Amino acid sequence: MLSFTFLVFFAKFKKVFAVQHLDSFVGRLTESEQCREHFNQLAHNAQQLSKETNQLMKQLVQLSNANRSLRIHRERLQNEYIGVLNRLQGCQRRAAQTEKASMRKMRDAAEQDEEAAKRMEEEAAAQGSQIKRQRQQQININEIRE
Repeated sequence: MLSFTFLVFFAKFKKVFAVQHLDSFVGRLTESEQCREHFNQLAHNAQQLSKETNQLMKQLVQLSNANRSLRIHRERLQNEYIGVLNRLQGCQRRAAQTEKASMRKMRDAAEQDEEAAKRMEEEAAAQGSQIKRQRQQQININEIRE
């Protein structure tokens, strides 16, 4: 029973290390909606895997308390697992920062577009009134000549 639990735990634990490649997606989050969806799916899977691994870790603690050799292995695995969880957290923080920066850029671009459109309208209105004045001046000049 103990060796089977260890095998199951190792199988799950190997999957936890797949979390590390989430980091490579953080830089590509702004590339496309598909990249964001893929990252979110991977992050969700990593969260699920983390929960499952945590449950297995609790079982492993109970099983290995009596055996010194297993306890040493368990402690090493716990340390590695904590490192993976820390990397996952860091990756999620970087993803959130990247997403916020992307949203900020889009908002800034929209504001700039709005300001440019407003300036163009003002310039068009000013140009229209200038043309009106020029026409009126031309009419006045023509009337004076007559």
